[in-house]
Amino acid sequence: MTNKHRTLFILSVKAGNGKSLKLTRTIEEMYREAGQDVTILVTQHGTHAYESAKAFAAEHGEQGIVFICGGDGSTSEVANALANKNTAMGVLPLGTANDFSRMLYTKKEAADLTGLLRRTLHPTIRPIDLIHLNDRYSINITSFGFDTIVLEHAYEVMRALPFVGSAGYALGIVKSLFSRKKFGIEAVWTDEEGRTHRQVQKSMMLGALCNGGYYGNGFNPAPMAKTDDGILHVCLVDAMPFPQFLTMIRAYKKGTHINHPKIKMGNAVSGTFRPLKPDTSILGNIDGIIFNEPEIRFEAAPKALKFAFI
Repeated sequence: MTNKHRTLFILSVKAGNGKSLKLTRTIEEMYREAGQDVTILVTQHGTHAYESAKAFAAEHGEQGIVFICGGDGSTSEVANALANKNTAMGVLPLGTANDFSRMLYTKKEAADLTGLLRRTLHPTIRPIDLIHLNDRYSINITSFGFDTIVLEHAYEVMRALPFVGSAGYALGIVKSLFSRKKFGIEAVWTDEEGRTHRQVQKSMMLGALCNGGYYGNGFNPAPMAKTDDGILHVCLVDAMPFPQFLTMIRAYKKGTHINHPKIKMGNAVSGTFRPLKPDTSILGNIDGIIFNEPEIRFEAAPKALKFAFI
């Protein structure tokens, strides 16, 4: 892409405890000095990022790039707006957990926001995959079960005590220890070689469907994940006694859980997750956005999103 592209920065009011708002002047000065066109939008409501990215793509097409300055939820919203469009998107990590960005930047790079902004002037555009599930897309990880209960409690903590930041996820785990930890799930999926797999788990603890590698403030269910290989990764964790859970959760954080006897891993390109109990639903989250659905139908969407790497 030439240096004549049009760039939209979407800044979340809440992301990064207000840090995104302080970047407005820096962005304007940097792009003015470079002689490049830039528009800066500060979101005003829940769907503002999605609506603005979609409208920008309709106006500018392949000449447009949208950089979302926020966290995983807003990144997911923009990815849904730009899926299968000619406009590229990029991410500057200004959220609470920034899990998708862990696939993009080192900790040192993520902390240098001015350096990242400078790199947005000369992005490299190439496509990445998405997960198409039910009626939307996931850019990172869709999960269900106990980890979504943890997420609900973490959000409650962070709403009540916003100053705790990412520590809210750890507090969410503590708050969830006595919550329900067993769910009956039938998982059926097809791998990249066309083979069908069926897993019936009467006492599943959690499941994750991964395009990216990290979620939940750094947990690593799919350390082998790549966002451009057309392959998704299924991770199903069976219920276990509390002492074993404490050991497993540490391995799950580090990505060293692959051979754990209570964990089933598999590659997938399509499939379905259904609750075993009739007239029940699956509590889950798409990139941190919580949902409750009677089933999850999914398929890999290779090269569905143009991405601006910086």
